[in-house]
Amino acid sequence: MIRGAAQGDAALLVVPAAPGEFEAATGPGAQTREHAVLLRALGVQQVVVAVNKMDCTLPAAWSAARFHQVCAALRALLVDELQFRDEQLRFVPVSGQRGQNLVAPHAAVEAQWHAGPSLLQALDALHAPARRLDRAFRARAVAAPEPLRGAGPAALALQVSVLQGRVSAGRSVGVARCAAGRVHFSCARVLGLRSAEDGELCVAAAGEKACLQLALPR
Repeated sequence: MIRGAAQGDAALLVVPAAPGEFEAATGPGAQTREHAVLLRALGVQQVVVAVNKMDCTLPAAWSAARFHQVCAALRALLVDELQFRDEQLRFVPVSGQRGQNLVAPHAAVEAQWHAGPSLLQALDALHAPARRLDRAFRARAVAAPEPLRGAGPAALALQVSVLQGRVSAGRSVGVARCAAGRVHFSCARVLGLRSAEDGELCVAAAGEKACLQLALPR
């Protein structure tokens, strides 16, 4: 979850609309709440919320009142508490078990109150964020560093998501590491770059993921 969120520009958050299940999923320490906190902390801005199990709502399946109740509670969490922008959120009612409103809009009488898109249409409407290629290089580590085999004790491999700018082999970059509650800054030289498919890269730019091979000062 953490590695995926750290590399994503958008997220799909699935919550149950069934009686009792939504309340259990969003209570203190519950999984949905923790996932939402992680998304915000890792910089994800666009979120599509799939309100699932609409076929299990009461007093009848596809209850508009229950859907709006779930949306209001999630807005209180995502917008009021976690400071997501409301215009970056999209709520879509679905039934995964019955395949309703997943690909094509659910046209049954019970769902006529919903005039919005299907889940696939909502995902297709997501937009790629602007890539700031002209800015200074900045990246976020998405995994713990590993020793770089065959390059000495002061070299490591670091999986990153490039936030802005670009980087290539031979450049020097600043590295901020947290240890024992303190942040330590150092300068490292980029020995090389590799892609997620384990191929060599000449350059990694904003919006891309790469493995940086770094030589740290002794």
